[in-house]
Amino acid sequence: MGISTKGVFHYTKSLDNIIKILTDEFFPSYCKENMIYGVKKYSYAIPMISFCDIPLTDIQYHTDKYGSFAIGFTREWTVKNRLNPVVYIDKNSRLASGLEETLNFIFLDWHEWLEDDDFDNFYNKAYKGAINVIHSSKNFEGRLTRDGIENDYNFYEEREWRYIPQINDSHVTEYPDIIWEDDFDDLGKRFPSKPHFKHYGIKIKAKDIKYLIIPDKKYLSELLIKLKNIKGLCDNDDDYNYLITNIMTLDKIKEDF
Repeated sequence: MGISTKGVFHYTKSLDNIIKILTDEFFPSYCKENMIYGVKKYSYAIPMISFCDIPLTDIQYHTDKYGSFAIGFTREWTVKNRLNPVVYIDKNSRLASGLEETLNFIFLDWHEWLEDDDFDNFYNKAYKGAINVIHSSKNFEGRLTRDGIENDYNFYEEREWRYIPQINDSHVTEYPDIIWEDDFDDLGKRFPSKPHFKHYGIKIKAKDIKYLIIPDKKYLSELLIKLKNIKGLCDNDDDYNYLITNIMTLDKIKEDF
């Protein structure tokens, strides 16, 4: 087996979450990130859906953290929806220094210095270009707080990919492309529950799915019934048969891989 999967997986903690994704659409939400450049920490929230390409041989640690239910998507689906692997950055690297300078540059008071047309040109090119890079960047390692406990953590081992919605200009006020730490309280008030984005969902069809993973066989009958009842997921019986042949159990993966 290769060092990565040929598609990407989204792990979650319940079968209900899987069914909701397949029944509705796959909606992004704001996720809080901490990035350290040198000695300075930046905290912000960005819109995303998170995936990984960890080989099935190595998923035990990942499922312990993120859940034992998963949807595996095809490479074609990954490309079509413009997912990208995260760029992992050492906090003391030249790249980290460059990104910090970029952040400082784009958040100067350009609106006060530029005429409207010039500012629009700056916003649509330099600003959006820099934000796109920030959206897909993460420290190689750092501190992670989980269940109230903070530990050193190697983020690189997560082999993360992200779907970042392309926010229309008409929605920028409602859905900022980045929310800084000073506005986290407002974030909680504006978006009290996930998913946050209702205009940027991805509709999923049976042929987009490479694997469905459940912890063990006790979830199988419920999954089969619910898959059969999801409108629009399968166009015909062949699609449904394709889907059910790609169901795997986590205990079987641990045994066979």
